[in-house]
Amino acid sequence: VDLLAGGQDAVAQPVQLRARVGDSELRFDGSTTDPLHVAGLRGTFSLSGPSLAAVGDPLGITLPATPAFRANGTLAKEAATWEANIADARIGASRLEGVFTYDTRRETPLLTGRLGGSRLLLSDLGPAVGAPAADDPDARPTSASGRVIPDRPFDLPSLRRMDADVAVDIAELNTGTDVIEQLRPLRAHLLLADGVLTVSDIDARTAEGRLEGHLQLDGRARQAQWTADLHLRDVDLARWLKLERAAGTPPYVSGRLDGQVRVAGTGRSTAEILASLDGGLRMHVRDATLSHLLVEAAGVDLAQALGLAIRGDAALPVLCNVADFGIDNGVARPKAFVIITRDSTIWLDGSVSLRTETLDLRAVVSPKDFSPLSLRTPVHVRGSLREPAVSLELNRLAGKAGAAALLALLNPLAAIIPFIDPGASQEAQRVGAQCDALVRKQGWISAPVPRPKHAPMPQTPARAR
Repeated sequence: VDLLAGGQDAVAQPVQLRARVGDSELRFDGSTTDPLHVAGLRGTFSLSGPSLAAVGDPLGITLPATPAFRANGTLAKEAATWEANIADARIGASRLEGVFTYDTRRETPLLTGRLGGSRLLLSDLGPAVGAPAADDPDARPTSASGRVIPDRPFDLPSLRRMDADVAVDIAELNTGTDVIEQLRPLRAHLLLADGVLTVSDIDARTAEGRLEGHLQLDGRARQAQWTADLHLRDVDLARWLKLERAAGTPPYVSGRLDGQVRVAGTGRSTAEILASLDGGLRMHVRDATLSHLLVEAAGVDLAQALGLAIRGDAALPVLCNVADFGIDNGVARPKAFVIITRDSTIWLDGSVSLRTETLDLRAVVSPKDFSPLSLRTPVHVRGSLREPAVSLELNRLAGKAGAAALLALLNPLAAIIPFIDPGASQEAQRVGAQCDALVRKQGWISAPVPRPKHAPMPQTPARAR
């Protein structure tokens, strides 16, 4: 290689590079017209390593912590601009590709381009928020205290090393569970500017519905500010929930799910942010039905459940359902969580603490009919997020009077639920109409979840240019 070659009429010279640093390895085969300044560079490359972050750090490029990866494609450089066409990137179990330009002429380098691929596993993003890589055989609990929520500090200074403007279009976002249908496809806009990382214009499809919204991590201060505003619209529950049932039996739950979560938190790790979380979560299912067997089993009604198991299950129309959770300083509590069918009323109270990672929930099913073996026994879910414990309350719920007393905690829904018998069709229609009117009046569905009280307005970083 002639190191002094260069200029407009320079002849391309072959270049072959093999480099290894720790567990990372780079191979490049191509040519350059200016070896001394690494200009006019073109060729193919392959790159592998334990994490994208481990490769990006020495180069001053902000890349997320990931499981082990390998990638190949073409690479070109003219003046101070690099271009990479990544044909195949295998990061953990994810399969990605993309086209990127990295411009170092600016005071803060800028990465632009498009990220695509056939599959992105949510678990492969875990290391970016402090969780161990799924393929790490030596993985330990994500928290030093053995808790579930990762408490590894974020690398906030890395958010200020470069800017980015990347379009995301991935065929599938895999949540890592077979219980729900995956998101297909996922589209979004990733913008990093002045230390503020924003994922906006999120548009993902699942079960005939869609997920929309934005996420933001503001890393300009010593503690990061995190905000999220996500909407789930018109999701077909029977299709979304992958719960196997015998042929000819109705789904455990059906209907069209709408929901919204709007939260904000502050901290230097995922654990600190969730411990400070404020905001709310709301859900409502239109045209809902529940499995009769499921309702009776939840109410610990052995006689009804045994009879249904023998005769066969049936779908119960849901006359009214509301789930409205408030989140304050890392503790989520149901403001209203009620489901009314012709046979039963189901409600939930208690709390889930993300600060201490503990559960204290009580679910109660109040049957409208008489069953000799019905215990009307509340079900408690207590313990930690890592090891929840389910138990039955020893003291029976004393009929509808007891139900009314508990429901009084859930005003204004308490005004319409106790002492009604929706078994008759006219009464059922009246209850359904009252519930729908109340839902509209309270704005549970049409009105947005209130903005978190301790959160600043999300920053709108100037588009990187």
